[in-house]
Amino acid sequence: YSVVDALHPTAEQVVAFRGGDRYVPRLRQPVISPPPIAETVFRETATYLVTGFRGIAFPFVEWMVRRGARNIALVSRSADVPSSVEARFAALEAHGCRLRLFAAD
Repeated sequence: YSVVDALHPTAEQVVAFRGGDRYVPRLRQPVISPPPIAETVFRETATYLVTGFRGIAFPFVEWMVRRGARNIALVSRSADVPSSVEARFAALEAHGCRLRLFAAD
């Protein structure tokens, strides 16, 4: 506690002096900038493994292809192409993608 604090009281209840400097606690919301969003890019020469392509996985495969993936190994229990994605599967292959199916049951 200093003479300055005695002559000029503030609402501060906690004051610290270090090397002649006066410190009081302050809490403030930090400003956090999100990192720049880097475009995900897949290598054409790599092979990517995707499992269980009957649900959300096939839209994920299409997303990967839009970003450069060309070789994808699809693993499911039966290795059958669901009728709901047959046309989409064929469209990807027509654009140069290699989609290989593997059974893992």
